Amino acid sequence: MKTSVLTCLVVLWVSSTWTLDTRVYQGVASHRLEGDFLSIVSCGYRFHCASLCLMSTQCEAFNWAVNTSLNNCQLIQYPVAVSLVQDKGYDVYMDKEVAVPVRQNVYGVWGTWSQDMMCQAGSYVYGYSVWYDYYDGSSMTPDDCGVTGVMFLCRTQQETPSKNFSYKQLIAAGVQKDTVTCSVGNFIQDIKIRFAPPKGSKLDDDALNNVEFRCQDNTVLNSIGTVTDSSTGTWSNWTSCVPGTVLCGARVMYEALGQSDNTCCNEILMLCCFL
Repeated sequence: MKTSVLTCLVVLWVSSTWTLDTRVYQGVASHRLEGDFLSIVSCGYRFHCASLCLMSTQCEAFNWAVNTSLNNCQLIQYPVAVSLVQDKGYDVYMDKEVAVPVRQNVYGVWGTWSQDMMCQAGSYVYGYSVWYDYYDGSSMTPDDCGVTGVMFLCRTQQETPSKNFSYKQLIAAGVQKDTVTCSVGNFIQDIKIRFAPPKGSKLDDDALNNVEFRCQDNTVLNSIGTVTDSSTGTWSNWTSCVPGTVLCGARVMYEALGQSDNTCCNEILMLCCFL
């Protein structure tokens, strides 16, 4: 006689954490994830919802609707953009082994996304540096890029440095700026970017031309410093990692060189991991 899948699962409920087999889900009460929903299913209890998520290789989180009786389980796969919103009708449970992508409200225009770039397991981002091509004005000669690359510094919670990661393309005009770091015991958890929208076909676009990060103790980091060139743009709002997580990786939207008007970096997407 075959044993049902549900009876084979190892389940442990401790505070706001579910453990099923080897997968651990961290609960974030009174929040709801907005992103790509794999499916919306009807089930009467969290165990059933978590079991369905466990059996799906694509399910990385699930929402549990507290105040509804039908369709109260939403299985979620993280897309490029995920937002976490206050919603007393939902509790969200995230796979603790999966990095949660978080996107700000100002979006890039040109280019494609890089692969996920990550600190080593057990390490988190505590500092960064950018390469920057100063903006000489709206003329197409020379062609200016703004931010041309970014490097992230990683360390463990025990302050042991680990392998850094970076993304850039070789461009002679890109100059590496200051390396700035959080204080001991702190990691990066917030991002804010400045993006210049399209200027028109005969003017020089530079896209992403500044980025700031904020540490857990609210210290603001800026590798470029005060921009004194003629670049313009709109700052995004501060965007934060979901509760209980800090920056551990990133994706970069980057326009490949060889265009008539190169813009290089367009956007940086945070990937956040539970401590």
